[in-house]
Amino acid sequence: MPPPSAKPPQITLRFPPSAVALSGSLSAVVMVGDDLWVGADEGVEIARLEPDGRDTYAAQETANLGDYLELPADATEEADIEGVDWEPRDTATGYLWLVGSHSLKREAARALLKKENPDDPDERRSDGKNLRDLEKRPAADGNRFLLARLPVEIRSGRSRLIPRAEWSKEVFGAQLPCSKTTSDLLDALRDDPLLGRFVVAELPGKENGLDIEGLACIEDGRLLIGLRGPMPRGMAVVLEVKVEPVFAGKGKTGGLKLKELGPDGRPYLRHFLDLGGLAVRDLVFRGNDLLILAGPTMPMDFPATVFAWRDARPLLGGSERFAWRRWDELQIVAQGPPPGAPDHDRAEGILLLGDASLVVIYDSPSDSRRPGNSTDILGDLLAL
Repeated sequence: MPPPSAKPPQITLRFPPSAVALSGSLSAVVMVGDDLWVGADEGVEIARLEPDGRDTYAAQETANLGDYLELPADATEEADIEGVDWEPRDTATGYLWLVGSHSLKREAARALLKKENPDDPDERRSDGKNLRDLEKRPAADGNRFLLARLPVEIRSGRSRLIPRAEWSKEVFGAQLPCSKTTSDLLDALRDDPLLGRFVVAELPGKENGLDIEGLACIEDGRLLIGLRGPMPRGMAVVLEVKVEPVFAGKGKTGGLKLKELGPDGRPYLRHFLDLGGLAVRDLVFRGNDLLILAGPTMPMDFPATVFAWRDARPLLGGSERFAWRRWDELQIVAQGPPPGAPDHDRAEGILLLGDASLVVIYDSPSDSRRPGNSTDILGDLLAL
């Protein structure tokens, strides 16, 4: 494994001032043609960036997911996109897949702290007020339960989302049925003898509740979905699902139907990864190896750490698997620098660039990742 670098080479992602919220909450990235597409924790938009010089990409457009999908809630409720990937259909078209976190949330401790005036002891919130906030029932943003695909066309390296008006039975966008509080996937997991206990308990994502982070396409609608939580016995979990598209009519958003895949008729397989107590933050294939961006379940400062699950691809689709570090099935292949400031630089997304470099993008970037223009964001280029 290459030693962690205090100053690895970096990549610049350039956004306009109008995209400041998106640029400050990056959580997923994929390359389509020569372009990058990124998703974010906040809002209901994804962005397309084009090459703009050496190791620089500049945002050219943002796309509101409501123009392509049936969002359960309005645009004020974030989609919390935590995974994106690309599935080619042919040389000119394919599908951009995306998934929301499916998680519940509780007001963070740092949010409670922001309500205090640190310069005036008389304006500190009482312990009672803080306790009442923490005791509130966890809530969910109504657009977090998305699992969807969007059709994309590529011409001369440039990519564009195909608008609804051009959708046909051959090429169309589709999504798994969902509401403001659940999806077909989450409903299936409620009955799981292991994971269902965490779902039914309504635990927030950052308290070991269910929290999706990471998406990787296998082929033909087979997907891997990474979980930041729960972590039973400290094991990270990756779900394998297969979805079948259902055409709803020209120009209409189609459906995705979960297919039977696991034991007892379950529409998923569970795979358990020994990541040394870390959880999944993102997934990407490199040949037959599955690269896993790992990090804490809790909101803790931690450097980007990437594991490789050796020869994972041929193991998928059959039975549920366990992968262990002690048998060298899982190995750390890259590690980034420490965060530039407390509560910042959360490693959220990875992208394979060539065969030996990995792009890492960060949520809550510190000032050291915002050179000059506050909407220019620096990611890292880690050697594998």
